[in-house]
Amino acid sequence: FGFVSDGAIENVSHVDLGGGIDSEEGDYELTMAAGAGGNAAQSYVLTATATAAGRQANDENCATFTLPHLGQKNSTPGPETTTNCW
Repeated sequence: FGFVSDGAIENVSHVDLGGGIDSEEGDYELTMAAGAGGNAAQSYVLTATATAAGRQANDENCATFTLPHLGQKNSTPGPETTTNCW
């Protein structure tokens, strides 16, 4: 899939994201993992976690965002229905 970094689209595979990559401004680490009962090519979860040195480091309500292949947005500490991080 495509990932925008520094204004340019980069092709990123699930293998590249397994170890994590930093967002363009370094505020989040982005990872992709296989979802429950599947492999990352069929069932995956995208996660954005605030980095310790990033501008979002002190945002206690929205420290981590998740998006599984089914499109259910969530955040931690959550639940998303009360934190409204997305």
